[in-house]
Amino acid sequence: MPSTEDCLFLHASSVVVTGGACLFLGHSTAGKSTIARRLAGIFPLLADDTVLAIPDGMGGWEIMDGKARHKDRERLVREALDESNQGKRIPLRACMRIRKTNSVQITPIDAQELARYLLDAVMEVDMQRGPKNIPDDLRGLTWQVATTRCQRLKWFQAISQIARRYPGWQLWFSKDSHLSDLITAVRKAADWNVNHVK
Repeated sequence: MPSTEDCLFLHASSVVVTGGACLFLGHSTAGKSTIARRLAGIFPLLADDTVLAIPDGMGGWEIMDGKARHKDRERLVREALDESNQGKRIPLRACMRIRKTNSVQITPIDAQELARYLLDAVMEVDMQRGPKNIPDDLRGLTWQVATTRCQRLKWFQAISQIARRYPGWQLWFSKDSHLSDLITAVRKAADWNVNHVK
C-alpha cells in the first residue's frame, strides 16, 4: 500500500473516459476547468482544479479529486489512502496538455515533454510550491514535511514514472470548439492508452 509520501497533487482537471482518468494539464487560464466542465455532460467529472495521483502498487497510477488546495496535505492524502475511499480512485488513462486554438487537434508528445508539464502541474499546487505561497496558519510543520529533499526527489521520481508509463498528448481546442470534436479527441487519447500502456 502506498504511503503519504508516495502521492502527489497536480494542478489539473480530469474526467473519466473508458473507465479511466484523463488528465488535462496547462497553466492557469489555459482552460483546464473549461474543458472538464464542457465534457462533464458526456464523461463523469473527476476534478476541475486539483487532482491527487496515487501509485496503485503495480506500477500504475490512480487519480482522485484533490479537493481544496489550501488544506493540510498530509490529512488529505491520509484520507485518500483510507480503504473506504478506494472506490473513488480511478486508474490513470491519458495525460493531455491543453492549448488554445481555433480547431480541435490532438498530437502525441514524448515522455520528456510530458514530464515537464507534469512538473509544472505539481509545482503549481500551493502547498507544494513554497512557504511564501502558503497561508500563515499552514506554515511550519506542514511545509517542512512536504518540502524535504527526499520528498521532492520522490515527486520527481513519480513524475518520471507517470511520463514513461502513460504517453502524453497535446490537445488543441477553443471554448467554442464543437463538443463532438472534443469528445472524439479525448476518446482517441484514452483508447490509445488502453491499447498501448505497458
